Amino acid sequence: MPLFKLIRWPNLVIVALTQILIFNWVLLPSFEQYNIRSSLDQNQFFLLSLVTLLLSAGGYIINDIYDRDIDKIDKPERLIIGKEIDLPTAYWLYFVIHLIGFLLALYLAFVVEKPGYVGLFPLASTGLYVYSRWLKRMPLWGNLLIALYCSGVAGIIWFAERNAFTELAIAERTYQKIGAVLITYLVFAFLTTLFRELIKDMEDIEGDSGGGFRTAPIVWGMNTCRQLVSVLGVVILFFLLAAGWFFWQKLGSPVSGVVLMVMSLPMCLLLFKLTQANEKKHFHQLSQWAKLLMLSGILILFLLEI
Repeated sequence: MPLFKLIRWPNLVIVALTQILIFNWVLLPSFEQYNIRSSLDQNQFFLLSLVTLLLSAGGYIINDIYDRDIDKIDKPERLIIGKEIDLPTAYWLYFVIHLIGFLLALYLAFVVEKPGYVGLFPLASTGLYVYSRWLKRMPLWGNLLIALYCSGVAGIIWFAERNAFTELAIAERTYQKIGAVLITYLVFAFLTTLFRELIKDMEDIEGDSGGGFRTAPIVWGMNTCRQLVSVLGVVILFFLLAAGWFFWQKLGSPVSGVVLMVMSLPMCLLLFKLTQANEKKHFHQLSQWAKLLMLSGILILFLLEI
């Protein structure tokens, strides 16, 4: 259905899977092992995850609403708004999805007795609107915001369980390893998302230029943007190697260390292909490979059990 394509349902599945793994695979087993009461029960976690999905779905809709003109140039075959869903319907869907998300967030905030959390949903929603309306038209700022949001998909669960996680300090080894796994994942998600977003800007330079955008490759030039992406790729490469060494030497988990180091190999291939890319199809291929690299980050969440 056009609606499922509009809200990028495969991406929403990944968001849900990430949060499920963090809550039920990484955090909850350790809390139960040491008789620590989780801040969220399963129903409350489900609501928090649903709120995140609704926020993400609304973000995709408003992004496509403001991108409809440049999408006619960059990806006419994947155009939805104006082709399969008319503009008033898209606005209506955006409003309804965000209204439901806000009401659920409001209910959840009072159920967990944290009324101060009520403002988080409007803040995040406003951030995505500002991104779609203005920030994505500017060099780097929009890319940084989206990278922060992708990292926040995992971070919001850790934030919600921060009190229980603090109590876990009684088991120092477990506390350190869970913290290392989550920090590694958050940093990896941020860096790889930023890496891919800049590649997508290079892929979409024709449509963005026609739409009056001032993205990084338009303002700074393709060569400078390529160098920036290359430096970022090297940072990701060394981050994975350093994280692998830390898990192996400091946390006594050699298998985890090897997994992280092996994850650096696709990054080497991406950096090599980046030097050869000079056409839209090349950058599109790099963008898809970068997305697979981002998905491989889910492996990090399994390192605790390993």
